[in-house]
Amino acid sequence: LLNGRSPLYGIAEQTLKNGDKVIFFYTDDFTQETGSEQWHSGSSTTAQTTETKNEAGADTQATAKSFKDISAHWGKASIEFIASQGLMKGVSDTEFAPNALMTRGMTVTVLYRLAKEPKGGAAAFDDVKSGKWYYDAVAWAASQGIAAGVSKEEFAPETNVTREQLAVMLYRYAEKTGKDVAGQADLKAFKDGAAVSDYAKAALSFAVYKGLINGRTDGALDPQGKATRAEVAAILERFIKAYSG
Repeated sequence: LLNGRSPLYGIAEQTLKNGDKVIFFYTDDFTQETGSEQWHSGSSTTAQTTETKNEAGADTQATAKSFKDISAHWGKASIEFIASQGLMKGVSDTEFAPNALMTRGMTVTVLYRLAKEPKGGAAAFDDVKSGKWYYDAVAWAASQGIAAGVSKEEFAPETNVTREQLAVMLYRYAEKTGKDVAGQADLKAFKDGAAVSDYAKAALSFAVYKGLINGRTDGALDPQGKATRAEVAAILERFIKAYSG
C-alpha cells in the first residue's frame, strides 16, 4: 500500500504523506521487455527496456501518437503502424526509445503477438525461467522451430538480436505460417555478403529479395550488426505488408 491505497501502475517515485520520498527501481515485478534489470531514462541508445507492466500484469497502454521521442525520427511512420497493431509498445506512456537495441527475447515476443499468442509448450532452456515476461514467447518460438537457442541449454533472451538472426526468425515464421518464401537475392551485391553465417544465408537472401532488410548506407549488409527498435518496427511493417495483398 502507498498512502493507504494500492498504486495501479508502476511509478518512478512517490511522496508519502509525512514528506518522505520513495523511489522505485523496477525489477521482475515490473517487467520490461528488454533489459528489465536496467534503469532507463529513455535517452540512451544502448538501454533496452520495453513495456512496463502494472501489478495486475497488464501492459502499459500508450498510443503511438503519444510517443514524444519519435516526432522527428526516420522510423516514425513504421513505429506508429506497429504500435497500432499492438505488436510493440512504449518504454513508458510517452517514450518508445526507437534507438534502443532489441533483444532475442523481445523479438520472439513481437512475433508471438503477431501469431495471436497461441498456447505453447514449455521452454527447455536454463536461462528462460517460468514467470519471465518472455517465457511463453520463447516456448512457442522454440517449439515451432522459429527460433533456436544459442546452445542446447541457453536461449540468451536478453542478448541483443542481430540482423541475420532477425531475418532467420522472420523466414521461419513465414514458412511455419504457410507464406510464400520463394525468391532469393544475390548477397554478393553487398560488400560484406560473404560474412553472412551459413545458417542465415537463405533467410537473408529471402529478406533482401522481399525488401524487408536493406543494406547500410555504406553498401554493407551488416549481418552481425545489432537491430534497434525502430529498425525492427520498419522491417516488421514491411513483412506484414508484403503478405497483406
